[in-house]
Amino acid sequence: MCSSDLNDGVTPIGFHSIPLTFSGYPIQTKAALGLPLARGGCVRMDDDQAELLYEWAKIGDRVVVLAPPNA
Repeated sequence: MCSSDLNDGVTPIGFHSIPLTFSGYPIQTKAALGLPLARGGCVRMDDDQAELLYEWAKIGDRVVVLAPPNA
């Protein structure tokens, strides 16, 4: 399932930076952000973008996730 498959208004969607492997390396490149690589309903972002969103949004804010134009 990709994020767009889970956009049912009920399933939580997480927003976070690129996860690291156990050895500390990112599991994808910044150039791959926005591509349908992730599974499970998460939106991966560059560290700076993730931090801005964390500081801007408050718990309980409604967020609408739209599929990319060519999805």
